[in-house]
Amino acid sequence: MAAIGARFLVFIAGKWHGGFVESIIADGERLLVFDDGDIKEVGDQEIQEKLDARPTPLIKTADPKLGGVVEGGGGKLMASRVLREGQRVVGTFLGATDVALGGETMHQAFIVRENAFERPSNARRSRRAPGAQSAQERSGIHTFRRGDAVEYDHGEDADPDERCSAKATVFGVAEGRTNQGPEKALVLQCGTTGTFFVGRWPKWHRLPQPGGRGEFNVDDSDRASTLTADAREQMVNDFAEAKPFVGFKNFTQVRNAAGNLPPALIVFEKARKKAKAKAKASQAKAAAAAKALVEVVEVDDYDEGFGSEPEEEEEEEFAAPPRKPRPRRGPPRDPPRNPPPRNPPRNPPRNPPRDPPRDLPRDSPPRDPPPRDPPRARARDHPPPSPVAGRVSLPDTPPSLVLMKRQLIGLKAAQGVEPTAMRAQTIAEMSYDIERRQAKRLKY
Repeated sequence: MAAIGARFLVFIAGKWHGGFVESIIADGERLLVFDDGDIKEVGDQEIQEKLDARPTPLIKTADPKLGGVVEGGGGKLMASRVLREGQRVVGTFLGATDVALGGETMHQAFIVRENAFERPSNARRSRRAPGAQSAQERSGIHTFRRGDAVEYDHGEDADPDERCSAKATVFGVAEGRTNQGPEKALVLQCGTTGTFFVGRWPKWHRLPQPGGRGEFNVDDSDRASTLTADAREQMVNDFAEAKPFVGFKNFTQVRNAAGNLPPALIVFEKARKKAKAKAKASQAKAAAAAKALVEVVEVDDYDEGFGSEPEEEEEEEFAAPPRKPRPRRGPPRDPPRNPPPRNPPRNPPRNPPRDPPRDLPRDSPPRDPPPRDPPRARARDHPPPSPVAGRVSLPDTPPSLVLMKRQLIGLKAAQGVEPTAMRAQTIAEMSYDIERRQAKRLKY
Protein backbone atom coordinates (compact mmCIF):
# COMPACT_ATOMS: atom_id res chain seq x y z
CA MET A 1 0.00 0.00 0.00
CA ALA A 2 2.85 2.37 0.80
CA ALA A 3 4.41 2.06 -2.66
CA ILE A 4 4.43 5.07 -4.96
CA GLY A 5 1.37 5.06 -7.26
CA ALA A 6 -0.53 2.49 -5.15
CA ARG A 7 -4.23 3.15 -4.58
CA PHE A 8 -5.64 3.07 -1.06
CA LEU A 9 -8.79 3.48 1.04
CA VAL A 10 -8.49 5.32 4.33
CA PHE A 11 -11.17 5.68 7.01
CA ILE A 12 -11.48 9.35 8.08
CA ALA A 13 -14.29 10.92 10.13
CA GLY A 14 -16.47 7.85 9.84
CA LYS A 15 -16.23 7.53 6.01
CA TRP A 16 -13.92 5.88 3.51
CA HIS A 17 -11.90 8.04 1.12
CA GLY A 18 -9.89 6.84 -1.86
CA GLY A 19 -6.62 8.11 -3.28
CA PHE A 20 -3.07 7.18 -4.27
CA VAL A 21 0.47 7.63 -3.01
CA GLU A 22 2.08 10.35 -5.14
CA SER A 23 5.61 10.47 -3.76
CA ILE A 24 7.78 9.92 -0.72
CA ILE A 25 9.00 13.05 1.02
CA ALA A 26 12.05 13.31 3.23
CA ASP A 27 11.87 12.31 6.88
CA GLY A 28 9.64 9.30 6.13
CA GLU A 29 6.55 11.21 4.98
CA ARG A 30 4.39 10.36 1.99
CA LEU A 31 2.31 12.66 -0.19
CA LEU A 32 -1.23 11.26 -0.39
CA VAL A 33 -3.56 12.54 -3.12
CA PHE A 34 -7.28 11.92 -2.56
CA ASP A 35 -10.06 11.51 -5.11
CA ASP A 36 -11.80 14.70 -3.93
CA GLY A 37 -8.68 16.70 -4.83
CA ASP A 38 -7.33 17.04 -1.33
CA ILE A 39 -3.58 16.58 -0.76
CA LYS A 40 -2.01 15.63 2.57
CA GLU A 41 1.44 14.81 3.85
CA VAL A 42 1.25 11.78 6.15
CA GLY A 43 4.08 10.25 8.13
CA ASP A 44 4.92 6.57 8.32
CA GLN A 45 3.93 6.40 11.99
CA GLU A 46 0.38 7.61 11.32
CA ILE A 47 0.02 5.11 8.47
CA GLN A 48 1.24 2.28 10.70
CA GLU A 49 -1.27 3.21 13.42
CA LYS A 50 -4.14 2.95 10.94
CA LEU A 51 -2.84 -0.39 9.70
CA ASP A 52 -2.66 -1.78 13.27
CA ALA A 53 -6.19 -0.68 14.16
CA ARG A 54 -8.52 -3.49 15.30
CA PRO A 55 -10.84 -5.19 14.58
CA THR A 56 -10.55 -3.66 11.08
CA PRO A 57 -7.55 -1.70 9.72
CA LEU A 58 -8.40 1.93 8.94
CA ILE A 59 -6.30 1.96 5.78
CA LYS A 60 -6.17 -0.68 3.09
CA THR A 61 -5.43 -1.25 -0.58
CA ALA A 62 -8.20 -0.12 -2.96
CA ASP A 63 -9.44 -1.89 -6.05
CA PRO A 64 -9.13 0.43 -9.13
CA LYS A 65 -12.33 -1.10 -10.51
CA LEU A 66 -14.31 0.74 -7.83
CA GLY A 67 -13.30 4.06 -9.39
CA GLY A 68 -12.88 7.09 -7.22
CA VAL A 69 -14.24 6.93 -3.66
CA VAL A 70 -15.38 10.15 -1.98
CA GLU A 71 -17.01 10.08 1.45
CA GLY A 72 -17.87 6.41 1.15
CA GLY A 73 -19.38 6.64 -2.33
CA GLY A 74 -17.74 4.91 -5.29
CA GLY A 75 -17.85 5.53 -9.02
CA LYS A 76 -16.33 9.02 -8.78
CA LEU A 77 -13.41 10.47 -10.70
CA MET A 78 -10.09 9.03 -9.58
CA ALA A 79 -7.11 11.25 -8.83
CA SER A 80 -4.45 10.62 -11.46
CA ARG A 81 -1.62 13.17 -11.03
CA VAL A 82 -0.67 16.45 -9.40
CA LEU A 83 0.35 19.84 -10.81
CA ARG A 84 3.50 21.48 -9.53
CA GLU A 85 4.59 25.11 -9.77
CA GLY A 86 8.27 24.93 -9.05
CA GLN A 87 8.64 22.84 -5.87
CA ARG A 88 5.08 23.52 -4.74
CA VAL A 89 2.14 21.15 -5.39
CA VAL A 90 -0.83 23.35 -6.34
CA GLY A 91 -3.57 20.96 -7.49
CA THR A 92 -4.80 17.58 -8.64
CA PHE A 93 -5.92 16.23 -12.01
CA LEU A 94 -8.95 13.94 -11.85
CA GLY A 95 -10.48 11.49 -14.33
CA ALA A 96 -7.80 10.58 -16.86
CA THR A 97 -9.29 9.92 -20.32
CA ASP A 98 -8.12 8.05 -23.38
CA VAL A 99 -7.98 11.32 -25.38
CA ALA A 100 -4.46 12.52 -26.19
CA LEU A 101 -3.97 16.25 -26.69
CA GLY A 102 -0.63 16.90 -28.35
CA GLY A 103 0.77 13.71 -26.86
CA GLU A 104 -0.50 14.47 -23.32
CA THR A 105 -3.42 12.86 -21.51
CA MET A 106 -6.57 14.95 -21.19
CA HIS A 107 -8.31 14.89 -17.79
CA GLN A 108 -11.91 15.63 -16.90
CA ALA A 109 -11.17 18.01 -14.02
CA PHE A 110 -8.56 19.90 -12.10
CA ILE A 111 -9.00 20.78 -8.40
CA VAL A 112 -6.79 23.52 -6.99
CA ARG A 113 -5.22 22.73 -3.63
CA GLU A 114 -6.60 24.64 -0.68
CA ASN A 115 -4.27 27.40 0.53
CA ALA A 116 -1.78 26.46 -2.19
CA PHE A 117 -0.83 30.09 -2.87
CA GLU A 118 -0.77 31.39 0.68
CA ARG A 119 2.62 32.69 1.71
CA PRO A 120 4.18 31.30 4.87
CA SER A 121 4.30 33.56 7.88
CA ASN A 122 8.10 33.63 7.86
CA ALA A 123 8.32 34.53 4.15
CA ARG A 124 9.47 37.95 2.96
CA ARG A 125 6.85 40.53 2.15
CA SER A 126 5.87 40.74 -1.50
CA ARG A 127 6.83 43.82 -3.49
CA ARG A 128 3.91 43.42 -5.88
CA ALA A 129 2.59 46.77 -7.10
CA PRO A 130 -0.94 47.78 -6.12
CA GLY A 131 -3.48 46.41 -8.59
CA ALA A 132 -1.06 43.89 -10.10
CA GLN A 133 -2.14 40.27 -10.53
CA SER A 134 -1.09 37.61 -8.07
CA ALA A 135 0.91 34.54 -9.06
CA GLN A 136 -2.30 32.48 -9.06
CA GLU A 137 -4.09 34.93 -11.36
CA ARG A 138 -1.15 35.17 -13.76
CA SER A 139 -0.91 31.40 -14.08
CA GLY A 140 -4.71 30.92 -14.09
CA ILE A 141 -4.55 27.99 -11.71
CA HIS A 142 -8.16 27.54 -10.63
CA THR A 143 -10.62 24.70 -10.41
CA PHE A 144 -12.08 23.52 -13.73
CA ARG A 145 -14.43 20.57 -14.13
CA ARG A 146 -16.15 19.02 -17.13
CA GLY A 147 -19.47 20.81 -17.68
CA ASP A 148 -18.50 24.06 -15.90
CA ALA A 149 -19.70 27.28 -17.55
CA VAL A 150 -16.79 29.66 -18.15
CA GLU A 151 -16.39 33.13 -19.67
CA TYR A 152 -13.52 34.73 -21.58
CA ASP A 153 -11.52 37.41 -19.77
CA HIS A 154 -10.56 40.26 -22.13
CA GLY A 155 -8.24 41.97 -19.67
CA GLU A 156 -8.16 45.55 -18.46
CA ASP A 157 -6.19 46.81 -21.49
CA ALA A 158 -8.71 45.55 -24.05
CA ASP A 159 -10.56 48.00 -26.30
CA PRO A 160 -14.15 48.52 -25.06
CA ASP A 161 -15.44 48.20 -28.65
CA GLU A 162 -13.84 44.76 -28.97
CA ARG A 163 -15.26 43.36 -25.74
CA CYS A 164 -17.93 40.76 -26.21
CA SER A 165 -19.30 38.15 -23.83
CA ALA A 166 -17.73 34.88 -25.04
CA LYS A 167 -19.00 31.91 -23.05
CA ALA A 168 -18.06 28.25 -23.31
CA THR A 169 -18.27 24.92 -21.45
CA VAL A 170 -15.29 23.03 -20.08
CA PHE A 171 -14.76 19.59 -21.65
CA GLY A 172 -11.30 18.74 -20.34
CA VAL A 173 -7.97 20.01 -18.99
CA ALA A 174 -4.41 19.14 -19.91
CA GLU A 175 -0.85 20.05 -19.04
CA GLY A 176 2.33 19.37 -21.01
CA ARG A 177 5.79 20.60 -21.83
CA THR A 178 6.60 22.87 -24.79
CA ASN A 179 9.76 24.42 -26.17
CA GLN A 180 9.15 27.30 -23.73
CA GLY A 181 8.44 25.25 -20.61
CA PRO A 182 5.28 23.71 -19.10
CA GLU A 183 1.94 24.92 -20.44
CA LYS A 184 -1.69 24.29 -19.48
CA ALA A 185 -4.68 24.16 -21.81
CA LEU A 186 -8.46 23.98 -21.50
CA VAL A 187 -10.57 21.99 -23.96
CA LEU A 188 -13.78 23.99 -24.42
CA GLN A 189 -17.01 23.88 -26.39
CA CYS A 190 -18.12 27.26 -27.75
CA GLY A 191 -21.54 28.37 -26.60
CA THR A 192 -22.13 30.33 -29.85
CA THR A 193 -20.92 27.97 -32.58
CA GLY A 194 -20.88 24.64 -30.71
CA THR A 195 -17.35 23.84 -31.93
CA PHE A 196 -14.53 22.51 -29.74
CA PHE A 197 -11.38 24.58 -29.28
CA VAL A 198 -8.49 25.03 -26.83
CA GLY A 199 -7.83 28.00 -24.59
CA ARG A 200 -5.31 29.18 -22.01
CA TRP A 201 -6.16 28.86 -18.33
CA PRO A 202 -5.58 32.55 -17.36
CA LYS A 203 -8.06 33.72 -20.02
CA TRP A 204 -11.10 31.86 -18.61
CA HIS A 205 -12.97 31.90 -15.29
CA ARG A 206 -15.96 29.99 -14.00
CA LEU A 207 -19.42 31.56 -13.74
CA PRO A 208 -21.69 31.44 -10.68
CA GLN A 209 -25.08 29.80 -10.60
CA PRO A 210 -28.00 32.06 -11.61
CA GLY A 211 -29.50 33.92 -8.68
CA GLY A 212 -26.41 33.60 -6.48
CA ARG A 213 -25.83 36.25 -3.83
CA GLY A 214 -22.64 37.70 -2.50
CA GLU A 215 -19.15 37.59 -3.96
CA PHE A 216 -18.40 34.47 -5.97
CA ASN A 217 -15.20 32.50 -5.47
CA VAL A 218 -14.23 30.83 -8.75
CA ASP A 219 -12.80 27.85 -6.81
CA ASP A 220 -16.09 27.21 -4.98
CA SER A 221 -17.57 24.24 -6.84
CA ASP A 222 -20.79 24.28 -4.81
CA ARG A 223 -21.79 27.69 -6.28
CA ALA A 224 -20.34 27.26 -9.78
CA SER A 225 -22.68 26.90 -12.74
CA THR A 226 -22.39 23.50 -14.44
CA LEU A 227 -24.26 21.25 -16.87
CA THR A 228 -26.55 18.41 -15.93
CA ALA A 229 -25.46 14.79 -16.29
CA ASP A 230 -27.49 14.37 -19.50
CA ALA A 231 -25.97 17.53 -21.02
CA ARG A 232 -22.45 16.33 -20.17
CA GLU A 233 -23.17 12.98 -21.81
CA GLN A 234 -24.40 14.77 -24.96
CA MET A 235 -21.21 16.84 -25.00
CA VAL A 236 -19.13 13.65 -24.85
CA ASN A 237 -21.04 12.28 -27.85
CA ASP A 238 -20.51 15.52 -29.77
CA PHE A 239 -16.77 15.38 -29.10
CA ALA A 240 -16.55 11.76 -30.23
CA GLU A 241 -18.40 12.62 -33.45
CA ALA A 242 -16.37 15.76 -34.22
CA LYS A 243 -12.93 14.16 -33.50
CA PRO A 244 -11.09 17.50 -33.12
CA PHE A 245 -7.41 18.11 -32.41
CA VAL A 246 -6.24 15.11 -34.44
CA GLY A 247 -3.60 17.26 -36.15
CA PHE A 248 -1.83 18.23 -32.88
CA LYS A 249 1.46 16.34 -32.90
CA ASN A 250 2.99 18.01 -29.83
CA PHE A 251 1.96 20.33 -27.04
CA THR A 252 3.65 23.33 -28.66
CA GLN A 253 0.95 23.25 -31.34
CA VAL A 254 -1.66 23.09 -28.58
CA ARG A 255 -0.16 26.18 -26.93
CA ASN A 256 -0.16 28.11 -30.22
CA ALA A 257 -3.79 27.20 -30.91
CA ALA A 258 -4.77 28.20 -27.37
CA GLY A 259 -3.50 31.72 -28.05
CA ASN A 260 -6.11 32.34 -30.77
CA LEU A 261 -9.39 34.15 -30.17
CA PRO A 262 -12.43 32.05 -29.22
CA PRO A 263 -14.86 31.26 -32.06
CA ALA A 264 -17.52 33.51 -30.48
CA LEU A 265 -15.16 36.51 -30.64
CA ILE A 266 -14.21 35.70 -34.23
CA VAL A 267 -17.89 35.73 -35.20
CA PHE A 268 -18.39 38.98 -33.29
CA GLU A 269 -15.33 40.59 -34.93
CA LYS A 270 -16.56 39.69 -38.42
CA ALA A 271 -20.02 41.10 -37.66
CA ARG A 272 -18.47 44.27 -36.20
CA LYS A 273 -16.27 44.84 -39.25
CA LYS A 274 -19.22 44.23 -41.56
CA ALA A 275 -21.39 46.70 -39.64
CA LYS A 276 -18.55 49.23 -39.62
CA ALA A 277 -18.07 48.94 -43.39
CA LYS A 278 -21.82 49.26 -43.92
CA ALA A 279 -21.97 52.38 -41.75
CA LYS A 280 -19.00 53.87 -43.62
CA ALA A 281 -20.71 53.22 -46.97
CA SER A 282 -23.91 54.82 -45.69
CA GLN A 283 -21.98 57.90 -44.54
CA ALA A 284 -20.27 58.18 -47.92
CA LYS A 285 -23.62 57.86 -49.69
CA ALA A 286 -25.18 60.48 -47.45
CA ALA A 287 -22.22 62.81 -48.03
CA ALA A 288 -22.57 62.40 -51.81
CA ALA A 289 -26.29 63.12 -51.56
CA ALA A 290 -25.64 66.20 -49.44
CA LYS A 291 -23.08 67.43 -51.95
CA ALA A 292 -25.57 66.93 -54.77
CA LEU A 293 -28.27 68.79 -52.85
CA VAL A 294 -25.94 71.75 -52.37
CA GLU A 295 -25.76 72.16 -56.16
CA VAL A 296 -29.52 72.24 -56.52
CA VAL A 297 -30.94 75.74 -56.99
CA GLU A 298 -34.31 76.57 -55.58
CA VAL A 299 -37.03 76.66 -58.22
CA ASP A 300 -38.36 79.99 -57.00
CA ASP A 301 -35.11 81.73 -57.95
CA TYR A 302 -35.76 81.27 -61.72
CA ASP A 303 -37.01 84.14 -63.84
CA GLU A 304 -40.42 83.70 -65.36
CA GLY A 305 -39.34 85.10 -68.78
CA PHE A 306 -39.12 82.78 -71.79
CA GLY A 307 -35.86 82.54 -73.67
CA SER A 308 -33.95 85.10 -71.59
CA GLU A 309 -30.26 84.43 -71.23
CA PRO A 310 -28.60 85.51 -67.98
CA GLU A 311 -25.21 85.72 -69.66
CA GLU A 312 -26.40 88.31 -72.17
CA GLU A 313 -28.15 90.34 -69.46
CA GLU A 314 -24.99 90.42 -67.40
CA GLU A 315 -22.98 91.60 -70.40
CA GLU A 316 -25.50 94.40 -71.07
CA GLU A 317 -25.59 95.34 -67.41
CA PHE A 318 -21.84 95.60 -67.03
CA ALA A 319 -21.03 96.87 -70.57
CA ALA A 320 -18.77 99.95 -70.69
CA PRO A 321 -20.46 103.24 -71.78
CA PRO A 322 -19.60 104.43 -75.33
CA ARG A 323 -16.87 107.04 -75.66
CA LYS A 324 -17.79 110.50 -76.82
CA PRO A 325 -15.83 111.91 -79.77
CA ARG A 326 -13.27 114.54 -78.83
CA PRO A 327 -13.98 117.98 -80.34
CA ARG A 328 -11.47 119.12 -82.96
CA ARG A 329 -9.79 122.48 -82.59
CA GLY A 330 -9.95 124.98 -85.40
CA PRO A 331 -12.32 125.21 -88.36
CA PRO A 332 -13.41 121.96 -89.96
CA ARG A 333 -11.54 121.03 -93.05
CA ASP A 334 -13.06 119.62 -96.17
CA PRO A 335 -11.86 116.17 -97.01
CA PRO A 336 -9.80 115.91 -100.20
CA ARG A 337 -11.68 114.79 -103.22
CA ASN A 338 -9.14 112.22 -104.29
CA PRO A 339 -6.66 111.58 -101.52
CA PRO A 340 -3.35 110.30 -102.81
CA PRO A 341 -2.61 106.68 -102.06
CA ARG A 342 -0.21 106.00 -99.26
CA ASN A 343 1.95 103.75 -101.38
CA PRO A 344 1.66 105.08 -104.96
CA PRO A 345 2.53 102.57 -107.65
CA ARG A 346 5.90 102.96 -109.34
CA ASN A 347 4.45 102.97 -112.82
CA PRO A 348 1.38 105.19 -112.77
CA PRO A 349 -1.33 104.46 -115.32
CA ARG A 350 -1.10 106.27 -118.63
CA ASN A 351 -4.63 107.57 -118.49
CA PRO A 352 -5.24 108.75 -114.96
CA PRO A 353 -8.87 109.33 -113.97
CA ARG A 354 -10.11 112.80 -114.61
CA ASP A 355 -11.44 115.05 -111.92
CA PRO A 356 -15.21 115.28 -111.66
CA PRO A 357 -16.78 118.28 -113.34
CA ARG A 358 -16.81 121.53 -111.38
CA ASP A 359 -20.53 122.11 -111.70
CA LEU A 360 -21.48 118.80 -109.87
CA PRO A 361 -22.29 119.07 -106.17
CA ARG A 362 -19.61 117.93 -103.81
CA ASP A 363 -21.75 115.77 -101.59
CA SER A 364 -24.08 113.55 -103.53
CA PRO A 365 -27.08 112.18 -101.67
CA PRO A 366 -26.59 108.64 -100.30
CA ARG A 367 -28.11 105.81 -102.13
CA ASP A 368 -30.92 103.78 -100.65
CA PRO A 369 -29.72 100.54 -99.04
CA PRO A 370 -30.80 97.34 -100.73
CA PRO A 371 -33.92 95.74 -99.31
CA ARG A 372 -33.37 93.19 -96.54
CA ASP A 373 -35.35 90.18 -95.40
CA PRO A 374 -37.91 90.97 -92.78
CA PRO A 375 -36.54 90.38 -89.24
CA ARG A 376 -37.39 87.10 -87.70
CA ALA A 377 -39.69 87.03 -84.75
CA ARG A 378 -37.83 86.48 -81.49
CA ALA A 379 -38.86 83.85 -78.97
CA ARG A 380 -39.72 86.48 -76.39
CA ASP A 381 -42.26 88.09 -78.81
CA HIS A 382 -44.38 84.96 -78.65
CA PRO A 383 -46.59 84.18 -75.69
CA PRO A 384 -45.17 81.55 -73.32
CA PRO A 385 -46.44 78.01 -73.89
CA SER A 386 -49.11 76.61 -71.67
CA PRO A 387 -47.79 74.70 -68.65
CA VAL A 388 -47.91 70.93 -68.43
CA ALA A 389 -50.97 69.48 -66.79
CA GLY A 390 -50.37 69.03 -63.06
CA ARG A 391 -47.32 71.38 -62.91
CA VAL A 392 -46.37 72.04 -59.33
CA SER A 393 -43.98 74.97 -58.98
CA LEU A 394 -41.58 75.06 -61.93
CA PRO A 395 -41.77 78.06 -64.28
CA ASP A 396 -42.15 77.62 -68.04
CA THR A 397 -38.49 78.08 -68.94
CA PRO A 398 -35.36 78.45 -66.76
CA PRO A 399 -32.94 81.24 -67.57
CA SER A 400 -30.09 78.89 -68.64
CA LEU A 401 -30.13 75.44 -70.20
CA VAL A 402 -26.80 74.54 -68.57
CA LEU A 403 -28.00 75.61 -65.14
CA MET A 404 -31.23 73.69 -65.63
CA LYS A 405 -29.32 70.50 -66.54
CA ARG A 406 -27.15 70.85 -63.43
CA GLN A 407 -30.23 71.15 -61.27
CA LEU A 408 -31.77 68.11 -62.94
CA ILE A 409 -28.66 66.08 -62.05
CA GLY A 410 -28.87 67.21 -58.43
CA LEU A 411 -32.56 66.40 -58.20
CA LYS A 412 -31.98 62.91 -59.61
CA ALA A 413 -29.17 62.28 -57.10
CA ALA A 414 -31.39 63.40 -54.22
CA GLN A 415 -34.23 61.23 -55.56
CA GLY A 416 -31.91 58.20 -55.46
CA VAL A 417 -31.17 58.75 -51.77
CA GLU A 418 -34.66 59.67 -50.57
CA PRO A 419 -37.39 59.31 -53.22
CA THR A 420 -40.42 61.54 -52.89
CA ALA A 421 -43.47 62.11 -55.10
CA MET A 422 -42.98 65.89 -55.16
CA ARG A 423 -39.36 65.55 -56.33
CA ALA A 424 -40.37 63.02 -59.00
CA GLN A 425 -42.96 65.50 -60.37
CA THR A 426 -40.31 68.24 -60.38
CA ILE A 427 -37.86 66.00 -62.30
CA ALA A 428 -40.54 65.22 -64.92
CA GLU A 429 -41.38 68.90 -65.41
CA MET A 430 -37.76 69.91 -65.73
CA SER A 431 -37.06 67.14 -68.25
CA TYR A 432 -40.01 68.41 -70.33
CA ASP A 433 -38.68 72.00 -70.24
CA ILE A 434 -35.20 70.88 -71.28
CA GLU A 435 -36.59 69.03 -74.31
CA ARG A 436 -38.61 72.11 -75.38
CA ARG A 437 -35.61 74.37 -74.92
CA GLN A 438 -33.32 72.16 -76.99
CA ALA A 439 -35.95 71.88 -79.69
CA LYS A 440 -36.23 75.68 -79.91
CA ARG A 441 -32.47 76.06 -80.19
CA LEU A 442 -32.33 73.62 -83.07
CA LYS A 443 -35.22 75.39 -84.77
CA TYR A 444 -33.81 78.92 -84.58
